[in-house]
Amino acid sequence: MVTSATSLLITFPYKSISFKYSSIRKSFMQVERARKIRRISADTNVLLDVPNYYFLKARDSLNQEERELLKRCASSLEVLVMCLTEGIKIERIGLKVVERELAKHPTMLRLYFIVFKPSPKPTPQIKKLAKMYTQQTHLKPADALLLASASYSGVDILLSWNRDDVVKQPTQKLINEINARQRVSAPILITPSDFLSRIYLSNDKSICFSPSPVPQIYRPQFFLPR
Repeated sequence: MVTSATSLLITFPYKSISFKYSSIRKSFMQVERARKIRRISADTNVLLDVPNYYFLKARDSLNQEERELLKRCASSLEVLVMCLTEGIKIERIGLKVVERELAKHPTMLRLYFIVFKPSPKPTPQIKKLAKMYTQQTHLKPADALLLASASYSGVDILLSWNRDDVVKQPTQKLINEINARQRVSAPILITPSDFLSRIYLSNDKSICFSPSPVPQIYRPQFFLPR
């Protein structure tokens, strides 16, 4: 479901969102083979970074591990801010396993249902593709179903912090190969922080994703609400 920015702005503790852009040189754009980003989805671990960010920001002092977690949470929140300010569709992949995980956090679960429609049951095509993943890759059934649902949803990017199973180059390669045989598009599997390091603005002010990291000066900056 496409979510209006208004509904999210009411729910999140924002007062306002401001952002700025860095200009992109034509020569850079001509060299890079980029793709425009129109639809994004996120794993549960990314969604849960939103309340974690504000919880950690409210703490008087943080240890090293907590500081690293805060940095990670800021990346997740910045991507969501980008979606709101740029009108990029935030797609739900529709899995009961996500709802079960969020059930441990009632506030996030309520927000999840405000943003997205109730989960549809996985179609036979999604189940078939997920089965191929488990048979031909190391993926666990839940992760395989997540990726199969994302593939059939047609999202450009699937954000996740699961570097052990999902966000790995071998996984991306196998998913691309399997999906190509099934004539299904494959999402880019990436962490929020790596995603932010590879985006820039095209001439028409669209968010584009570069296959390689973009110099800091060319990246759009999205400021988080305090």
